[in-house]
Amino acid sequence: MDYLITLMAFCLTINISLAQASKGRSHSPKSQPREQFILMEKQVYQSMQRSLSRYDKRRSFIPGDNSVIMKVPSTHVSKISASVHEKKLKCGGFYSFDSAQELEAFQKQLVLNSRSKVDPFPKTEVKKRNDIEKAVSQVEEKGIREMILKLSSFKTRYYQHQTGYDSSEYIMETWKNITQSRKDIEVSLYSHNWLQPSVVLKIPGKTEEAIVLGGHLDSISNGQKAPGADDNASGISTLTEVLKILVQQRVQPEKTIYFMGYAAEEVGLKGSRDIAKEFKNSGKKVAAVLQLDMTNYHGSADYIYFMTDYVSKNFTKYLQDLTDTYVKVNWGTSQCGYKCSDHASWNDYGYAAGIPFESSMHDYNPEIHTPDDKIEVSGGVAEHAVNFAKLALAMAMDLGA
Repeated sequence: MDYLITLMAFCLTINISLAQASKGRSHSPKSQPREQFILMEKQVYQSMQRSLSRYDKRRSFIPGDNSVIMKVPSTHVSKISASVHEKKLKCGGFYSFDSAQELEAFQKQLVLNSRSKVDPFPKTEVKKRNDIEKAVSQVEEKGIREMILKLSSFKTRYYQHQTGYDSSEYIMETWKNITQSRKDIEVSLYSHNWLQPSVVLKIPGKTEEAIVLGGHLDSISNGQKAPGADDNASGISTLTEVLKILVQQRVQPEKTIYFMGYAAEEVGLKGSRDIAKEFKNSGKKVAAVLQLDMTNYHGSADYIYFMTDYVSKNFTKYLQDLTDTYVKVNWGTSQCGYKCSDHASWNDYGYAAGIPFESSMHDYNPEIHTPDDKIEVSGGVAEHAVNFAKLALAMAMDLGA
């Protein structure tokens, strides 16, 4: 608890000026605090201290923890994200907060979760089902490819850019069109304290216990254009194909199924953290969370790589068994080495999360976060992403049943 005391003292010494979030739907950037608080792993910070030091106005190492707190101008968050990727070949790698109080509350939650040594996902046996096999056989590359092309046609999906807002609306309308025959399915925008909303779709089950399938919908680049075809139009497009087949199959799940497109992942996992926090605070029971972030670049020998850090061990084993049963491709394992995507937000709030990835962490798409992250890097097709659609569909039907 010593590091929490240090954190509180650090927070109290800072004069915080919070801007009021605009109410209602705005099509101009929402007012943001002038400064952000960055929580970064000490290992990442120390290896990049020279390049990061020009951004942080004040930093504090947390005793007994592996984290560093930085206080930076809000305008520098995207620069930090780009710097981390350029120097360390990492996506994300940090959390950003609007206030010291928000950071403090998050750290307290981490302490509570660290006390639990029990895997939140029970060991689960996969039994082959004919209805799942039939559904999986209907996954098509074309729909995934067309959605990737559409999303990557936006100049950028950056979380504070107008086209970032527009792309979220496009995803919402696409999901509404797919589900228009189902009056019970709800699709909506989830507003945050910045311009770009997340998108949340709910297929109500017979119980309130939920499963979540998600991926981030924003993009970022070191240039003016950020097509983000692989990072992460591929993940959102894969989810869209899964949704289409669930509706076609008239699936009426036992558990409630959520599809989520998270805003602002690239600047500190902000959108997913907001949603996971709300779920935790409202006491919602979530059986498992699947994250799809980059699914269409076949950079390694195997077809699917399961990350083994910041995830549920039992849920990951379950996903591997689903892969053997329904996807039937070779898979491997790898490690992010840090909190690399939105699954970490759910994991930090005590939920079982897992992330299948397009390659090992050493071999992923070299063009992400650049204007050249286009589908052409994957040969102009979405064949690799088909494997992830099959896995996600199998998980939704098997676990949601």
